[in-house]
Amino acid sequence: MLSVLSVFGLRSHFLVVVTVKEKLTADPDSEIATTSLRVSLICPLGKMRLSVPCRAMTCTHLQCFDATLYLQMNEKKATWVCPVCDKKAPYENLIIDGYGMSVY
Repeated sequence: MLSVLSVFGLRSHFLVVVTVKEKLTADPDSEIATTSLRVSLICPLGKMRLSVPCRAMTCTHLQCFDATLYLQMNEKKATWVCPVCDKKAPYENLIIDGYGMSVY
């Protein structure tokens, strides 16, 4: 499952950077400007450093979780819920973060 996700679910480094820039300039009418975003290198599931950073396409956050651990957990008990925002995150909606792969 992870090998298929690595080939077909990889979001390029460039697209992730564009997404981050969009989040930083999301509301031009706001008087408060966001100048930075903080993302943890620790997986919210296993509390260990991310090895394969991933998130669902339907998630609006940038925080990743570890794809390997997420897939293992859903093999045992298939809930397919994002550990960051609690939205549905089925396998077919998962993407690997290309930027995160270069950072993590």
